[in-house]
Amino acid sequence: MSKDLVPATFSGTDYIAIISLGENTDKVLDDFNLDDKIIPQLHKLVMSIRNTKWEIVLTSSEWGLSLQEASVLVGALNEDLALGNRCNNMVCFGKGFFFM
Repeated sequence: MSKDLVPATFSGTDYIAIISLGENTDKVLDDFNLDDKIIPQLHKLVMSIRNTKWEIVLTSSEWGLSLQEASVLVGALNEDLALGNRCNNMVCFGKGFFFM
């Protein structure tokens, strides 16, 4: 399994912001000793591919995760992203927010 993913570059630099997807996802990354460099790729994954396909993508040769790792990671992502829709101090309406 490939744990050293090549970081994405932004505007020709090697610096990227690593923004957590949630505590469940962070725990899975730690449990499987996956580098934080995977987080930007996970952001791209969840924004570009339906969640029903995440496990297939994560077990592909590009990602190199085992079926167990992919399954646990997908569960954590689903839980974190579902919790992310329950916004603190705001009501969420699809892609928009109403601040209270």
